[in-house]
Amino acid sequence: MAAFFVRDLLGRDRAPARIGAFAVGAGALLWITGSVLQLGGHRAIGLMATHANPIETTNSIAFTIDTVADAFALAAFALIGAGMLAFAVAAERPRHRAWAGYTAAIAAVMLVTAGVYAAGNGGFEDLMLAVGGVVLLPLWLIWTGRTGGFQQESRAMR
Repeated sequence: MAAFFVRDLLGRDRAPARIGAFAVGAGALLWITGSVLQLGGHRAIGLMATHANPIETTNSIAFTIDTVADAFALAAFALIGAGMLAFAVAAERPRHRAWAGYTAAIAAVMLVTAGVYAAGNGGFEDLMLAVGGVVLLPLWLIWTGRTGGFQQESRAMR
């Protein structure tokens, strides 16, 4: 939802803002889908492991589930990164220059995270998820909410 509020803040009629909102929203949906797939798959693997199923088969299915979930994450972070980059381009006004730079930095982190998923480096994936999801994105959400556009919008809704 935040992506569509940012689209409205930057100008609903501007192509980069619309593209950014669509890409971030689609990336979020892909990430959620991959996570649900992985959770359900791991539940099934747990059930298979507790019953009389060959461990080789169980391990192969677990590997496949993790690989498919990683593909969803790779696509999700690539879309989120592209969307954030579009938001940075859409924020060309001088008063948004610092916000646009920070948004571009987050886009770079998301694109690197997608690259890490493509390379299959599990240890670095965790670091990139922590940097992007625990440090950078919450600060971006707070900053975005305080830029004024959302505050005026929420006052109008009351």
